[in-house]
Amino acid sequence: MSNKSDTKIFIIGGIICLFVVVAWVVTPWFLTNVFNISQLNDRGVFGDMFGSINALFSGLAFVGVIVAILLQKEELEEQRSELKLTREAFEEQNKVLNIQRFENTFFQMVSLHNEIVNTMSLPMRYPNPAKSYHHGREVFIEIYNHLLEKWNKERNENDIKIIFTEICVQKFSGVSGHYYRNMFRILRLIDSSGLPNELFYSKILHAQLSDNELILLYYNCFFYDRGKEFRKYAIKYKLFENFTGSELLDRKHLDELKNYKEEIGSIE
Repeated sequence: MSNKSDTKIFIIGGIICLFVVVAWVVTPWFLTNVFNISQLNDRGVFGDMFGSINALFSGLAFVGVIVAILLQKEELEEQRSELKLTREAFEEQNKVLNIQRFENTFFQMVSLHNEIVNTMSLPMRYPNPAKSYHHGREVFIEIYNHLLEKWNKERNENDIKIIFTEICVQKFSGVSGHYYRNMFRILRLIDSSGLPNELFYSKILHAQLSDNELILLYYNCFFYDRGKEFRKYAIKYKLFENFTGSELLDRKHLDELKNYKEEIGSIE
């Protein structure tokens, strides 16, 4: 109820109470001096004349109680409506804050991803006076070249899992280990966000990746024993959705990509 309605009710109630008190005080004087009623018996007869009026006032009092109950019910309903609106506003505000917190963390981690890539360096096998290190995304090209050379030499002796582990996990782990860990953390962050548009953020991450990064990530997911958890997120968030696999070391490795795409189709 509004403040004006409350004030009006208090004023009317106060006037009624004042009237009742005044009437109660002046009634003896009024009966004695105006109607010349001094005996109790005469007063009883006189009071019986107003029995119907007493019943009317009793009925009015009962109506007043009902009105008060209805007013209280209306006030409670208004309070419930206000509480519902407050709760809905709070929930909406909480959703916005959750999205803001997630996006702040997500974009900071994407920024860290690019920073990691830009600060990566690897000595050149054939340095020259002008340049002796590979920097940034050139490192992924060089790691891929090492992987390709070892594959061409040992493909008949070792499978791709052993070769990938020796090159990318053991030989160059100090160069690329931080990169893989941060990528995994970003995907896990997206997965734990609970947001309805998770793929929107995974596409932003996907847009940061070069072709050589995708190739090495592909081998890390499908041909590295400890990459199963990474593969789960890659499948769920379509990390290789447009990946053709044309630069893979062997066409047989496309079988894993085919199985992956079939799994993507079953999820959809």
